[in-house]
Amino acid sequence: MRDLLAVDLDGTLLRTNSFTRFTVWFACTLLKRRMHGGFFRVVHQVVLRKIRRQSHTQTKRNIMDIAAQLLSEDDFVAFARSLRRWVCNSVECLIRSHMASGGEVVIATAAPVEYAAPFAAMAGGYSLLASERGISGVYHECKGEEKLRRVSDFCVAHNLQLASVVTDHYDDLPLIKAADNVYLASPSKETLRKIRQEEGISSCLTLL
Repeated sequence: MRDLLAVDLDGTLLRTNSFTRFTVWFACTLLKRRMHGGFFRVVHQVVLRKIRRQSHTQTKRNIMDIAAQLLSEDDFVAFARSLRRWVCNSVECLIRSHMASGGEVVIATAAPVEYAAPFAAMAGGYSLLASERGISGVYHECKGEEKLRRVSDFCVAHNLQLASVVTDHYDDLPLIKAADNVYLASPSKETLRKIRQEEGISSCLTLL
């Protein structure tokens, strides 16, 4: 049974929030193409989120619905390629070291699968668990308990054991508690405080 390294994307493998970058890139792309109707639809979603009229998950789903209508697969690939400039070298080195020792890597992220999939393929052909719309049409955000469930299912399907987690945020506490080793990439003070409060985690904690 091989060891699995589960890696968060935003704020971890990437030194930025990919969905924020995508939203700005998408809006600018629509302006450049003079698709003003689409541009104002995206801006409307951002405003609704800013004034707290809808949740982050709902906003993400709505913007990705608009993107599915107006962008091509090549557009998503182009955006994914632009994310390479934000890759964190220390996390990438940790991934390479884990793979060199025979381990498996999965990027487990709340980012949308539309651009996370081409990014994972370009970054190193890593396996991916990301937010996506299910067969029933329900949007499943890959975070918290849902991320843990999907990583656990991935382990069972591929005969792996969850050895290590790399993240920057306490949202991943369910996953952190299930791992033997935890690497924190530039965590906030709040994240450090909340994670160190959990019994037994400090002894297996490494700061990147």
